[in-house]
Amino acid sequence: MPIKIVCPKCKKTLQVSSKMAGKQGKCQCGHSFTVPSPQAASTRKQAQVAAGSVNSAMFDELTDSDFARRSPFDKVVLDTTNEDVETLKRFTHEEVEQKKKQAGATRGVLKFLSLLSLLVAIFSFTVAAFFVAAPGINEKLAGYLPLTQVNQGVGIAIFVLLGLLLVAAGVGLFLQASWGWIAIAAFCVFMIVERGGAMGLVFQSGFEQMKFFSAMGPLLGVLFLTLFIFKGDTQEVCKIKNMIPVIIAVVIGLALGGAAVGAMFSQGTPL
Repeated sequence: MPIKIVCPKCKKTLQVSSKMAGKQGKCQCGHSFTVPSPQAASTRKQAQVAAGSVNSAMFDELTDSDFARRSPFDKVVLDTTNEDVETLKRFTHEEVEQKKKQAGATRGVLKFLSLLSLLVAIFSFTVAAFFVAAPGINEKLAGYLPLTQVNQGVGIAIFVLLGLLLVAAGVGLFLQASWGWIAIAAFCVFMIVERGGAMGLVFQSGFEQMKFFSAMGPLLGVLFLTLFIFKGDTQEVCKIKNMIPVIIAVVIGLALGGAAVGAMFSQGTPL
């Protein structure tokens, strides 16, 4: 006597041989279930028909091929060989190692920039000291550092702030801290603004080859430095996780750069 059952998943009515009672079967939808006894199946069928959830006029008989058929999940998961798994592990390991190498190279460059930032900070504090101790020396430095020709108080403030910024950058980059990244990024923005203003003054006051190259050379150098500082790998090493540190760095750099350019334009002196 055939057994009529309803698939628990797709609710399709199926008909199987009574010999399948108690055995594991599979519907055409791929769902596996245990075939109940004729008595249990009849009782369940009557309850479902009474509830209106089964169309008693539609039946589908399960065949041996239905029970032998595998679900798509089994085909994907169970057919995966050990070789496939090892290949995936190897690719994952290679990707991790590549990222480690890139991070290591970035850390090496950041340590070099840390030392360079501290050296430039010392130079900046020295120039500020010249403003205080020997005001007349700024005329001798003008050929090499024309910003020394600006107002004494403004010059001292700019060089002291730059020195503090570079000290923070040097220490922070060595520690690979986010505040160190903010400091060096702000310095880069400052240099771009200040060098851009210097280029404008060069053309405004009459083109001179030496002044042009003294402004263009540092500008190109700081552009390359800025590209390195703002790239994703560097930000990741320095734990920059959102745009807030970037905005802070840009604001600080623009403020310092704007002050320097404003002072130079007021004196008509390109740096």
